[in-house]
This record gives sequence, C-alpha cells and structure tokens, in this order.
Amino acid sequence: AYCSGDECLSDCSDHGHTLGTMKENTKTEEFDVEVAIIGNGPAAIFLSMLLSGYIPYFSGKHPDPLLTSKLNENPNQSLLEQDFQYLSEGLEGRSKNPVALLFDTLFHPNADLGEDNLSTLRWTKDESAACSHIVIGTEQPGGQWHIMEKSILTLSLDSWLELPMYTFKEWKKMKGKSIIDERLSTPFFPKKHYADKIRAAAGDAAEYYIAYVEKMGLKSNFMNGMLVHHVEKSKVKSTPPVTTKNTLHSHEEESHKDFNNTDSCVDKGVVCPTFNGCSQWKIKAKRVKPEVYKTQVQVDSTSENVVIKARNLVLACGLGAPSKLGVPGEDLPYVMDFLQFQERIEHIKSLRQPVAVIGAGMSGAD
Repeated sequence: AYCSGDECLSDCSDHGHTLGTMKENTKTEEFDVEVAIIGNGPAAIFLSMLLSGYIPYFSGKHPDPLLTSKLNENPNQSLLEQDFQYLSEGLEGRSKNPVALLFDTLFHPNADLGEDNLSTLRWTKDESAACSHIVIGTEQPGGQWHIMEKSILTLSLDSWLELPMYTFKEWKKMKGKSIIDERLSTPFFPKKHYADKIRAAAGDAAEYYIAYVEKMGLKSNFMNGMLVHHVEKSKVKSTPPVTTKNTLHSHEEESHKDFNNTDSCVDKGVVCPTFNGCSQWKIKAKRVKPEVYKTQVQVDSTSENVVIKARNLVLACGLGAPSKLGVPGEDLPYVMDFLQFQERIEHIKSLRQPVAVIGAGMSGAD
C-alpha cells in the first residue's frame, strides 16, 4: 500500500530487531527516484518487475467461465488498467485483497483444488512504462526467506512461491539441483494430482528469489544490506502531475486537482506519476553487518550513508509487529512471536519440551 502519513512507518522501524548505534559518516550517496520500496521480499520483487515496464494481459482463457467472460470484455487492455474489485467478485482464496486474489487466481488457476494449470497471464515489456525506483532491504532479495532454517520445507508447493516468467523448475534445472523428494500426501489433493507436486526448502526459495532478480534484469534497482533508519515526508513546491499511460487506476482528472495538498498525489492510486512537485519522501539508510542480522541489526559505522528522495513510498517490509493477545503472561521470556521462534528453533528443538501454538494461520501451520 502507499503511505500517506507518518503513522504507517512504525512497522518497518525495527521488525523485531534492535538498531545499533548510528555514527555519522562523511560519505553520503544521494538518489532521486519516482518510487522507493522499503523491504525486498517477494512482494517487493514483483513490484520492481511491474515498475520496470512489465505489463500483464489476460491470455484469453481461464477454467472459471465467468472470470473468462469478464476479462474478455477488454481483451486488449492491460490488467493494470482494469477494475480489480469487479474482476475479483465471486472469487475465493486466502486473501481478501482484490489485487492479490485476482493475480493468484490468474497465475495459478485452481491451485487450491490441487490442479496444476498453466498461468493465464501474458506479459509484455514496455520500456516507456518503466519507473525509476529503488528497493531497499537488510538481506539479499527474498527478505525473510534468508533468515529461516534452510532445510525447513514449506507447506506451499514450490510452484506457489515462484514469480512470473521464471519458474522454480527452470531455476532448479539451471542450477542442476536435485529436487527434494518430499511428495505431498494429503486428503486435500487427489492421488492423481499430488504425485508430481514438490514442497520447497526455505533455502531453495531464498536462492530462487536472488536468481529471479538477476534473470529479470532487476538487480540494478536493488540496494541490499541496507537498514533504513529515518523516513520523513517533506513539502515541496508543486506543479500539476502528469500521469503515464499505465496506472493501477485511472485518476487523470483527480490527479490534476488539489496538487498543492501534500497527500493528494500519493493517495490517488497512481503508480508512476512523472512530476517535480507534490509530496516527497526522504529516506536515510546505512549498511548493516549481515553476520549479526539474526540476533541484532547493527549498523556498519565505516560504510556510507544513503539518502533517497522519492515521490512515492511503498512499505513491503513484511508482517510488521505481531498481534498481541492482551492477556497476562504473554511477556514472559518463553512466549515469542513467529520470527523469534524461527531464530531460536534449533535451541527450542534441543530442549525436547512441548510447544503450544496460538493461531491457526499459515505461520502457525509452518
């Protein structure tokens, strides 16, 4: 989501880690871009692909006849220019977000039913639709996948973790990796389906996302090993923004109104405005020492400062602060959230003591 106020910045500030002492450094690099993305996990990688000019279209046929009929109403129009709410009506999935629901349905048709259908998305690249952007993360591309135990197998099939135009199977073939023979045996998948379905190891997923960024030519947009320690919103003199051809929503008329309001240009849903005015975000970051990332994020005081100025800011830094139950005892030392559990998993397993999991979502199942 786009940020239009300071209240949404707190989730990225520590992400469960403690910041080290910041020391001033004489070397400072400055960048000026249309979009800054904080976080470099799969969502940020996918957004970088879109901002690099890759545009999705419907291929023409989907197992759902109603969805096929809706999409064929505008066969030559990019999905980014269509009404996600209308297209996602009646669809079911793990997300209530119409964008995520629609793309999941089109990218992996009937995957929840155990079917292995080809994607119904067709991609083109239009250099004129590309936006200047920077993706900032403390880890390599893939985010939290890099701090998980590498041998842990995901509940999801490996194909469910892949991003468009470069499959997990293609990556494994390129790497010459042997596929972990961990077949699904679950009543949710009929026998005729699950024989060829493979679960992914977390370490493979982490490597895949690094390879994806290189394969798709996105590497130059990624600033890895950097910790954002300051974000502010500044007011600058405004001129009427000019929208580009491809936007998530068409707000051309609205974008020319109230352009002196510092919030208006960010909130209109415009993906890639090209202008010198409106709100401007200032992001400061420093390089972190990766060897201590799992226990405490420390800033490398010998490294450069980075200052990024951006017209749009996207937070893609993961789940943020965990939910609290609001009950006595949840602050005891042996009560932890999922990320803390991942970091201590080997120690916890060595204790051979029972573990109670509160919450029955994907993290609880993992």
